[in-house]
Amino acid sequence: SGILYPDYRNTETILLWGFNPGAVWLDQATQIAAAKARGARIIAVDPRAAGYARGADHWLKLRPGSDLPLAMGLLRQLIERRGYDEVFVRRWTNAALLVRADSGAFLRAEDIGETGRTGAYVAWNGAPVFYDAGRRSFDADAAGLSLRGRFVVAGIECRPAFDHLCEAVQAYSPEHVARMTGVAPEAQEK
Repeated sequence: SGILYPDYRNTETILLWGFNPGAVWLDQATQIAAAKARGARIIAVDPRAAGYARGADHWLKLRPGSDLPLAMGLLRQLIERRGYDEVFVRRWTNAALLVRADSGAFLRAEDIGETGRTGAYVAWNGAPVFYDAGRRSFDADAAGLSLRGRFVVAGIECRPAFDHLCEAVQAYSPEHVARMTGVAPEAQEK
């Protein structure tokens, strides 16, 4: 398939992270200009006041090489504010898949004795739910899948991948991120 890019026509906010489409992808630059003309906001993450950072509604000027702490801090805020699409996260990411406490690997069907489902991943909604990566689908409605918690499945302790992410971002308070990136806490919250 061709290279896909965001649906600029229907977005209210465009995040350009170290990306200047005016210099490298003119079709995207044209679509971003049209989106901005109809009211879309531009957020630019870039150490330099170049390209879209100059005219952005919000410019996050970070220290070179400090992208990871900024990303972790922004993820922390999105999670705390529930500013993400839970339906999308459950259905289209690995967030609901269970991670084994003993190995850090995703729990597989054969790990819990489900030999007829070899290779399938396991999620939880009060009972095991299986994900077939080949078909890209769960064997039950994804809406009820657990994103947080600790579970013991066939004697194996595990947690959803999203729960691990939530734990990993906790150290990235706005103040900590500011020290690492140079981006003030109030700028991170807009």
